[in-house]
Amino acid sequence: MDLFIISNIKKVIMGLFDKISPPQVEAEVSGFKIEDSFTAEECKFLLLKLRSATYTGYEFETFYNIWVKVSKELEKLDK
Repeated sequence: MDLFIISNIKKVIMGLFDKISPPQVEAEVSGFKIEDSFTAEECKFLLLKLRSATYTGYEFETFYNIWVKVSKELEKLDK
């Protein structure tokens, strides 16, 4: 019985630690580090590709929303 209570208390404490300081995740693909945010060059690349694509009907609203978000991110990075 005591072991069960200790085990549950440990789970609760570890869960709180995870919420306080989430683990740092570094992904690596083919030897390249992948960051969580875009660089200015990546934003420009995305905008260029978005501009050159063809959109129909309902896709245009999604395109516009993505365009605005990437443009705002690029503005932040260029400051």
